[in-house]
Amino acid sequence: MKVSLFAVLLLAFSPTIGNMTVQQTNTPVSGACDVRTSKAQVTTKADRFDSNTDILSTHAQKVFVTSDVTDSTSGTLKPITGLSWALPYNIAGNYSFHCSLMFNQATAAVSDQFGVGVDVAPTQLNAAGQVFSGASGPSNSGGTLTGLNTTTPTAIVTFTPNAITTVWSATLDGTVEVPSSASQTTLQMYMATATGADNLVVKRGSYCILY
Repeated sequence: MKVSLFAVLLLAFSPTIGNMTVQQTNTPVSGACDVRTSKAQVTTKADRFDSNTDILSTHAQKVFVTSDVTDSTSGTLKPITGLSWALPYNIAGNYSFHCSLMFNQATAAVSDQFGVGVDVAPTQLNAAGQVFSGASGPSNSGGTLTGLNTTTPTAIVTFTPNAITTVWSATLDGTVEVPSSASQTTLQMYMATATGADNLVVKRGSYCILY
């Protein structure tokens, strides 16, 4: 029986194999990202995870700020709108994150913070931050957060910008160990300024990646 080259190529590159259809998408994610696996579709660890890896092992989840986020409250960590993830539940997992932020401050340069929080107490969360807000390098030596195991949003790095209105940059990196929980777990990035009138603004296009 003769098989045409066209038929061979069609079989090799068809997105449908038997009764299974594979759909690929390159659509970017904006705002908060839900990386959960549907509870109705999976019931065991094997359904959700490969051995010693998690649902994000091959597909990092990117979220970003779609419009400037302003903190005008004094001394309290505030969620950075858009920089959060809904994590898988009923299963333990380990997740790392990287954030690249752009920001500025109005009126006067005061003490500010970038931080992180998890609404279900993690087994442990460790993170480091570096802020670049000086003409010749970072405004300080950066900061670290180690051993966080509560639901209290906590600062990773504290800093004072070298000048107002100038757009500066910061990076945040960390890993969270999430226990199995029947409740939804959300990982959220935070910001704070010491003086509400001196608005701290995280700029549109700032982003984080979870993997």
